[in-house]
Amino acid sequence: AVATLINGWWQTDEMRHALALAEPKLVVADASRAERIAAACLDCRIVALPVERPVAEAIAPLLGAEADLPQVAPEDDATILFTSGSTGAAKGAVSTHRAVTTGVYAYAIGLLTLLGIKEMNGEPPVNPPKTLVNVPLFHVTGEVPVLLNSFVIGRTMVLMPKWDAGEALKLIEQEKVTYFVGVPTMSLELMTHPDRDKYDLSSLTDIAAGGAPRPVAHVARLEQAFTGAQPALGYGLTETNAVGCGNFWSNYHDKPASAGRPHKPIVELVILGEDDRHLPVGERGEIAIRSAANIRGYWRDEEATRAAFTADGYFRTGDIGYLDEDDYLFIVDRKKDIIIRGGENIA
Repeated sequence: AVATLINGWWQTDEMRHALALAEPKLVVADASRAERIAAACLDCRIVALPVERPVAEAIAPLLGAEADLPQVAPEDDATILFTSGSTGAAKGAVSTHRAVTTGVYAYAIGLLTLLGIKEMNGEPPVNPPKTLVNVPLFHVTGEVPVLLNSFVIGRTMVLMPKWDAGEALKLIEQEKVTYFVGVPTMSLELMTHPDRDKYDLSSLTDIAAGGAPRPVAHVARLEQAFTGAQPALGYGLTETNAVGCGNFWSNYHDKPASAGRPHKPIVELVILGEDDRHLPVGERGEIAIRSAANIRGYWRDEEATRAAFTADGYFRTGDIGYLDEDDYLFIVDRKKDIIIRGGENIA
C-alpha cells in the first residue's frame, strides 16, 4: 500500500483533484472529512473513524480482517504527499521506502550528534524527549522529522488539534515538552504571548523552525526569551523528504541569516547556473539537492518529473541562494513567486 496523505484543510473541489489523481482503494478519515471526501469521490471505499473516542473504540472499524502482508522492498513506493509549489493543481510527490527512511535517519543522525555534544560537555538532558505536534501530519515536516523520527528516537508526541499559542505554552509546562518545531510565526507567537512568563518553560531545549524564512532578528530574541532553549532552523522540501540543511545552536547564533550546512552524509547540495553548471562559492543560482531521500518523481506526471531533475540527478528546488566558504547556505529569492501561509505553499 502507498500511504497518501491528504491535506485536512482542503474543501471538496480541492480533494476531488487529489482523489482523482491517486485513485485510492481505501480512505480513512474522521467524520467531517469523510463527508467532504464522499462528496468528491463517489467510488471511494471510506472508513470514518470516531477519532474523539478512546483509541480501541476509534480504530475498531479498521480491525477484524486478517491478511498476509507482502514483503516491502526499498524501491517500492511508500508515500504520496501533495505539493502545490508554484503551479495551480497540487502534484503528488512519490517517495520510495528507501527515500522516506533516509529522510527519517537524516534527522535521527542530527539529533544523535547534538545529544553527543551535550553529553561530551557534561550537560546530558534532564527530561526525556518530548515534542509538541503542532504542525499537520500531512506535511512532510509533520510526517518525517516529527512523527516517524519520534518512533526511531523514542520521543513522546504531545498532540494539539489546532494551533493556539496559549494552549501550546500550557502543554509545554504540563507535559515537560523538550522540542518545539513549527513555522517561524509560531515561535514568535510563543515569545510575544502576554502569558508567557506565567508558565515554566524550562523543559524546552530546542525551538526549531522550517517551512518559511525566519527573520534574522528573531534568533537573538528567542535566545533572550527562552534562556534554556536554543534556536534551530531546517531547510528541506516535500520532494526531499524534508532533508536539506540545518543550522543549530551557536552556529545559528553566528550565522542567523543562513539555512545552515547540508545534512552530511545524506545530502549533496549545489548551486546551479546556466545550463545546470555548478557554481563556485559565493555565486547565486538555483539551489539543487541530490540525495537518496529525494522523491522518485510526481505521480502520473512525467513532464513535471523530467523538469524537476537535472541530468545528474539533482532536484531543482526553485529557490535561489549561494554557499559561503564554510558551506553554509543562504537563501535569497525564489525563481517563481508563491505565497506561503502557515508553511503552506499557495500558487
